Amino acid sequence: MPHPAGSPPVPSSADAVSALRAGRGGDAERLSHAVLANGPADPDALQVAGLVAFQRRDFARGRTLLERAFALRPDAACALNLGAVRMAQGDFATAADIFRAAAARVPTMLEAWLNLGLAQGAMGRTTAVDALRRAVALAPDTAAPLLALGMALRALGRPGTVPTPLRWAVMADPRLPSAHSTLATARYEAGESAGAAAAARAALAMQPDSAEVLSNLCVLLGPAEDGAGGRAAERAARRALRLDPGHGGALCNLGAALTAGERPEEADPLLRRAAALRPDLPDAWGNLGAALIGRRRAREAAVALRRALRLVPAHAGNRCNLAAALLAEDRPDAAAAMARSAVAVAPAHPNALSNLGSACQTLGRPADAIRVLRRAVAADPGFVDARWNLALPLLQTGRLEEGWEAYEWRWHRRGFGASELNPPLPRWTGEPLEGRRILLYGEQGLGDTIQFARYIPMVAQRGATVHLQVQRPLLRLFEGLAGASALSGTDAPSPAADFCCPLMSLPRLFATRLDTVPGTFPYLAADPRAVAVWRRRLGPSDGRLRVGLVWSGNPRYEMDRLRSVAPGRLTRLLRVPGVRFFSLQKDRRSGDGAELEGLIEDIAPFLDDFSDTAAALTALDLLITVDTSAAHLGGALGRPVWTLLREPSDWRWLTETGSSPWYPGMRLFRQERPRDWERVLERVEEDLRRAAAGERGLLRSW
Repeated sequence: MPHPAGSPPVPSSADAVSALRAGRGGDAERLSHAVLANGPADPDALQVAGLVAFQRRDFARGRTLLERAFALRPDAACALNLGAVRMAQGDFATAADIFRAAAARVPTMLEAWLNLGLAQGAMGRTTAVDALRRAVALAPDTAAPLLALGMALRALGRPGTVPTPLRWAVMADPRLPSAHSTLATARYEAGESAGAAAAARAALAMQPDSAEVLSNLCVLLGPAEDGAGGRAAERAARRALRLDPGHGGALCNLGAALTAGERPEEADPLLRRAAALRPDLPDAWGNLGAALIGRRRAREAAVALRRALRLVPAHAGNRCNLAAALLAEDRPDAAAAMARSAVAVAPAHPNALSNLGSACQTLGRPADAIRVLRRAVAADPGFVDARWNLALPLLQTGRLEEGWEAYEWRWHRRGFGASELNPPLPRWTGEPLEGRRILLYGEQGLGDTIQFARYIPMVAQRGATVHLQVQRPLLRLFEGLAGASALSGTDAPSPAADFCCPLMSLPRLFATRLDTVPGTFPYLAADPRAVAVWRRRLGPSDGRLRVGLVWSGNPRYEMDRLRSVAPGRLTRLLRVPGVRFFSLQKDRRSGDGAELEGLIEDIAPFLDDFSDTAAALTALDLLITVDTSAAHLGGALGRPVWTLLREPSDWRWLTETGSSPWYPGMRLFRQERPRDWERVLERVEEDLRRAAAGERGLLRSW
C-alpha cells in the first residue's frame, strides 16, 4: 500500500536487519521495536531485537525475544542465535541440543556443527571433537573450525594432538592473531617451547598495541620466555593495562600470573578490581578464588569460586579449585563431591583427579585415592601434585618401595625450599661411598628427622664419613649418634663433601619394605647424668606409674587441629588411680590446660631441647601423646609410648594396625571416626587402669 505524500516510511524488518549488519546497534534496536509495535509476530524483528540485547549482555531479554522468534519460525538460523544466547548464559547442555537439532535439519551448515562442538567442549565432552571434525570437513580451509578443534583437543587433555589443526588454522588465515596465540599456548603445552614462543611473537607482531592480544598471551609468555619466573607474563599483562586500564581480562591474567608466581597477596586486589569492573566475567571470580586459596583464605575462596560457577556452571577448573578450597576448610565429603563433578565435566583433568584423590585420602579411603591418583598421573605424567599426592596413600598402605619413588617428587613442589643447601652439593643416588664424604641432613619436621636418623649408621657402614646436619633443638640429642662423624645445625653453611642426601630419601636408597625397616633399638639415648637428675627430681617411686602427657603439636602445622586433643578431655585419664601425671606439653595456647590444674605436674618449663625431653622420658614409665615429635622421640629411645592417632592418620602409621614397624615399643590408639576422640580415650583409660593395676604386657619397651 503506498504511503501518503509527505509521511515518513513505515520501517520494515529488512531495515532492522540491514542496520544490525552495518553495526548500527542503536538504529537496529529502534527499527525492530517500531516493527514489533505494528506487528509483534515478526520473527526477523524479534531476532534483531534479541541479538541487540545479546550484544548488550542482557542475556535474559535476548533469550526471551529469540525464543519468541524461534517459536514463530524454527529454522536453523534462528536456532543458532538462540543457542548462542544459551551458551552465553552458561546453559551449554540446552545450547548443544539446539545446535544438534539445527545440524540435523541442515547437515551442511558449518555454523551448526561448529557451535555444537563449542557447546560440547565447554562441558568437557569428547563428542566435541567429532562435531568440530564435521565442521572442518565442511570448510577445510577456514580458520575458525580449525581453531576451535585445536582448542577442544587442548581442553580435553590431548596436548600432543593440538598443534596440527592450529597450524592449519594459521595457514588458512595467517593474519588471524587468535590463531597464532592459541597455537603458541598449544605448542608450549605439547612441549614445543621454541615453537610456542615463535607463535606468540607472531600474534604480538600483528597487533603490538592490542590489549586483547597482550592479555591473551601474557600467561603463555611467562613460561615460554622466562622459564619458571613468569616475569614476561607479568610484563605483558601490565603493558595491556597501560593500553586499557579497565581491561578485565588483563587484570584477570595479571592476577593469575602473580598467583602462579606465588604472589597471591598482590593478585588479590587486582582480581577484586576485575570482579568489580566485570562482575559477569567468570575468570575474575575464578582467579580470585585461586589467589585466595594461595593466601590460605579458603572460606572466601569458596565464595568467589561459587560466584564463578554460577556464571559458568560447567567450568572444570573452577570446580576443581572449589574442591581444593573445601579440602582446606576441612570439608572432605563436600570436596570429594565437587572434585567428582569436575571429573564428570573433564574426565582427563589431572588437577581435578588429583584433588579427588586427596579428598579420598582425607576421608580415609587410601585404595580409592591410589586408583584416582593413578588416573591423574596417566593424564599428565609430569604433574607434580598428583605424583606427590599418590606417594601418601601408597606409603600408608604399605607399598613402600613404590611410595618412596613417588615421595621423591616432593623436590619438584613449589615452596619446598626448607631443604635447599648453601652451597649446594651433588645428591647421592646410591654410588659407592668407600672413602667419600657425605652430608646427611634433616629436611622437614623434627619428628621426621628423629624417625629417619636410624639410617645414619647404615650410610656409615658403606664406608662414608658422615657429616650430619639437624635442626637446632636436636643438636644435643644427636651428639654421639652412631655413624655420625660430625654434627652441625641445618642453619649452618654446608660443609665440604662429595655428596649430600636428605634423611627422608634414605628409605628409598636402602629399598625399605615393611619387613626390612631398620630395627636396631634404641638408636637414640639420653645422657645418663641427665636421667639421674630427672629421677631425683621426680622423687622416689611410691608405686604409682609415672606417665607423661602431650596433647597437641606445633600450632603452625595445618593439620594440628585434627591431631590435637582438647586438654579438658584428658581429665578422665587424670582421675585413674595409681598414676602420677606429668605434662611435657610445649607450645601451649593461651589458657590451654587450665582444666588440668592440680591434676598434673608441669615439667615442660624445664625442657629446653630434645636432650632434656629424652632424659625426662627415660625417667618416666610411659608417654601418652598425640602424633607429634614426642612420639618419635619416645619410640627412638625404646620407651613405652601410647600414640593417639586421628582418622585418617599420617601415612607412617599405616592403617588399622595397633603397632608400628618403625617403633616396636609403641602402641597405637586410632580414632574409629574422624574427630571422635571420646572412644579413643575410653580405650586408653581402660588400658591405663589395667597397667596401673600391674597387668603385664601393656607397657612395651625395647
